[in-house]
Amino acid sequence: MPYPIFRTRAAKKTYEEVIEFLSQNWRQKEINPFILRTEEVLILMSTNPDIYPIVRADLHRCILSSYYSLFFKINDNKITILACWDNRKDPGNLKI
Repeated sequence: MPYPIFRTRAAKKTYEEVIEFLSQNWRQKEINPFILRTEEVLILMSTNPDIYPIVRADLHRCILSSYYSLFFKINDNKITILACWDNRKDPGNLKI
């Protein structure tokens, strides 16, 4: 049975910021595959979240592209996405 996926306010905000950045710097034909990739990853994540490595404590990392990752936790048979992170930034600054 797939795990339900929830997004924190911070996760929604950071993903929206990524899409906004992409829309200012990329063409739509490059943005659409990123959005589709995100949707595919969420489906895979809901059915098999343990394929994504644990990077600290119970925090998993899912690489969306060479530039962006999703960070999430699995608790009480649900997945909570905590952030969409720019991989070019220092991960030490990730406050989750």
